[in-house]
Amino acid sequence: MAFELKGAYPKQLDITVTTILEAYKAGEVSLAQAVYLIGHLVTAAAIDNKVEVQAWMDPERVKRWKKECADANGA
Repeated sequence: MAFELKGAYPKQLDITVTTILEAYKAGEVSLAQAVYLIGHLVTAAAIDNKVEVQAWMDPERVKRWKKECADANGA
């Protein structure tokens, strides 16, 4: 059964996905990196991995991801 995004989760997910897309738009991450993370989130929810979904709702984790992407991209 998939993890149900209810309560505060839809707003948090919207913020997380918006942050990912804005990072791509600003050139902070590649298209592949943005698509990978969004796919990762959707898959985690689909397989009921609540811990993983909740972890990505943390803005600090997304900031670390953006830094790791910049490092990997040689920025």
